[in-house]
Formats: sequence, C-alpha cells, structure tokens
Amino acid sequence: MCKAAETQTLEEDPPPRGAVVEKLQQQCRELEFQLDHVKVEVMKILTEKRECSQENCILKERVSELSTRLADRADDAKQTTSSPNMELEAEKAVSASLREKVSRASFE
Repeated sequence: MCKAAETQTLEEDPPPRGAVVEKLQQQCRELEFQLDHVKVEVMKILTEKRECSQENCILKERVSELSTRLADRADDAKQTTSSPNMELEAEKAVSASLREKVSRASFE
C-alpha cells in the first residue's frame, strides 16, 4: 500500500515551472485578444449610438417643422372657413335689410 501512495505522489507532481509560466502567458495573450475584440465592439456601439442620436435630432427638428406647418394650415383653414361664414352672415344681414326697406317701401 505504501508503494501505491508513493506512485500517486509522483504522478501528481506539478509540471515544471517554465511550462506553467508559458501556459499563463498564453492565457494572458488570449485575454488581451478578447479585450481588444470587446474594445472594437464597444467603439462600434458608441459610434452607432452617436449616429442614431444625430438622426434623432434631425427627425425631431423635422417633426417640429411639420407640426408648425400643420398648425399654420389649420389656422389658414379656420380663417378660410370663417370667411365664407362671415360673408354668408353679411349677405343675410344685407338681404334682411333690403327686405325691410322693400317692405317699408311697399307700405308707403
């Protein structure tokens, strides 16, 4: 039983120090590569965000312009609509006035 324990101990000996260092350096290089990839992706996202923000500003300005135009057209439509109504009311008043004059004239 002692020989088996000694055999296991020999088999579990750590690898040479140089191999461990090399393995750690390789892992470090892989992590640096992954970090560079993440940096590139972050830059892409930030660039896209900036472009979207600029586009949003342009679209907000356009919506504001269109809203102003729409409000102006609505005001113009109200004035146009009220003008015929005012004219109609004026014509009615003139007609009533003429009828009244005609009625007076016919009684005289």
